[in-house]
Amino acid sequence: MKVALVSSDNSSIVHHGGKHVYQSLLEKFLLRSNIDVRTFYPSSSHYQITMLRGLNLAFKYGLLRFWDPFERSRVKIADLRSYFRKLDLKDEDIVHCQDVVSASSVKCSNKVVLTVHGYFAYESLARNFVGKESDKEIAIRRLLEIEEEAFRKSSHIICVDKERRNYVVEKFKIPSDRTTVLHNAVDTENFSPVTDEQKRTIRNELGLPEDKTMVLIASRFSPEKGIVYAVKAASMMRHNSDIFFIFAGGGPERKSIESVAEGQENIMILDSIPHDQLSAFFRATDIVLVPSI
Repeated sequence: MKVALVSSDNSSIVHHGGKHVYQSLLEKFLLRSNIDVRTFYPSSSHYQITMLRGLNLAFKYGLLRFWDPFERSRVKIADLRSYFRKLDLKDEDIVHCQDVVSASSVKCSNKVVLTVHGYFAYESLARNFVGKESDKEIAIRRLLEIEEEAFRKSSHIICVDKERRNYVVEKFKIPSDRTTVLHNAVDTENFSPVTDEQKRTIRNELGLPEDKTMVLIASRFSPEKGIVYAVKAASMMRHNSDIFFIFAGGGPERKSIESVAEGQENIMILDSIPHDQLSAFFRATDIVLVPSI
């Protein structure tokens, strides 16, 4: 069997975020199962856009407001869709797309499987849209059209939790028997329990307190992740010297999170931690908090 893994995110270049872990683990599992796997991910040029390439893209896709992050994201999406449309996938038995941008764009019939990791339209809007309120409805409609096209083209849709399946089924009227909930896997070679002695050693190596109850919040600092609620809860425990919070991530809410945590000795804020280093923090912690809303 031949399986193509297709994604807007290249997990060999970008090492942050759950989607990249999913892709890497899936490829690892398929190869161990003696399945012929090919990956179709955008090259580094899609991430590191030179001034010349940026000007070419702006001219090609009609980008007039260079300062507008939503307009820039629109051009990046259009460029990715152009890349996916050119892929030769006729020899693949299954084309497993990891996002709606790729699934809506690939040219193949009856063999697309789509994994839904998030809410593409609304997350794109939340991250990038800074325009007038009157333009928001047009923007969300265009993004939802990409989602709908991807869902309609896919023979089967895998959702990483039941909330995302409800979104696909209820909002886009996709038959439930074309969907499956399959939670994210854990790489037990990298994430496994440790003894208290090993935990103290890891904390010492990471420069973390050895004798406190440690809470880890590792996530993107964006509204849907609910990180602001976690840091407010942590600030209410500022006088509890027995508990220590680690916030690891990056995103649009970082400054507001830092503002709430300012001056508090029981809170540490770190940048996004690469996946090959993140397992050490999980081993060092006592509690993992996931405040997504």
